[in-house]
Amino acid sequence: MGLDGKLLRRHPGEVRALLAAACLTLAVGARGSTPAPSALRAGSLDSALQDAARAKLQFVLAAVSTEGCGPCREMELTTWRDPAVAGFLKGRGLAVGVDGGAAFCRRRRVYAFPTVLILRPDGSELGRLVGYYSSADLISGIQDDLAGGTSVGRMRAKAAAAKTPGAYVQARFDLAQALMDSGRDQDALADLLWLYDDGMKREREFSGVRSSYLPAILNSLARGYPPAKSALDRRFCQARQNLLSPYFTTDDARDWLALSRWLAKPDADLVLFDSLPARDARRRVLAPMMFDDFLDKRRYSDAAAARSLKSAEGEFARCASEYWGKNSAKDAERLHMMREFCVEQAASAAEAYAGAGRGADARAVLARVRRVDDAPWIEEILRRHLRRAGHANPSAGMSS
Repeated sequence: MGLDGKLLRRHPGEVRALLAAACLTLAVGARGSTPAPSALRAGSLDSALQDAARAKLQFVLAAVSTEGCGPCREMELTTWRDPAVAGFLKGRGLAVGVDGGAAFCRRRRVYAFPTVLILRPDGSELGRLVGYYSSADLISGIQDDLAGGTSVGRMRAKAAAAKTPGAYVQARFDLAQALMDSGRDQDALADLLWLYDDGMKREREFSGVRSSYLPAILNSLARGYPPAKSALDRRFCQARQNLLSPYFTTDDARDWLALSRWLAKPDADLVLFDSLPARDARRRVLAPMMFDDFLDKRRYSDAAAARSLKSAEGEFARCASEYWGKNSAKDAERLHMMREFCVEQAASAAEAYAGAGRGADARAVLARVRRVDDAPWIEEILRRHLRRAGHANPSAGMSS
């Protein structure tokens, strides 16, 4: 599930990793290379509402998405191209894509992407569906809202029916967001804090969400609900205390970074990192988690030290096996998205090494990528990263 793109662009590395995870775990089938037409029409939401009113349709679906939202893209490639969705809409309603800008999201209380708003032709809201929905679930959810159901009721039922701990945690996460969407901030906060303090902490498969999306959603709630701000501040202070104690753990470092990036002043994580003695064990634990922070600030020596050549080459080798191998997904758009993610990760490492004066390591990463694929778009990504590191002619490599 995505969040406000402007918020998430503060931490591009985490966003790229979560985008990959979302695309890899979504249970959607591969499509052919020639997709069906999308049920989403072009144009503005106001125009769609006016057309629906003139045609005496029941509803308009506003599919709110934002740049960099993996599940949004998955819905565009699958759900919205399923003929079953177009058939369901015929004679009943219209669907239009909406850019999740800050003003629109504030007005409509949209906190996460994708969100599908189910609107009457007069613009009033009948209900909403938050997160990735398959075509069958989308149709079922719309039908439930038209019949007087609510997203909160659906999510409560989903939680009650969960058969595994992971499914229950996911259902509680969905419920918390449905509660936020309906303005029930106190109930939403209770669920979100349970997820942070207990549910997602115990279920390790949610560790990435707990250290990125969950604090971001809590921070969104805190902007308009002071008890949420107080709860986050308490947890931030405790995380900092844990990190600076003699008995700190990797989880303490991860928790402090996640909260500091949303609650503290810009670059607070870098300030604390720089305040630690050179041989402090905390620096060794924090550095790999702060690779993208170092890269963003062009602190190339720190970035290069945070990601070893062996690690960078190993990550790309795994990517190459999965996304360039014989069993790669056949859907061209999805495959390209994942290949781009892989190349960006490798190019970031090459940028760090080149900027730190480790030309041989940078060349080793470039060579590994180019052996797998030398497409022009890949070369452009490599060029962009190496130009940032000060190399005007990166296609020819760089001197040591």
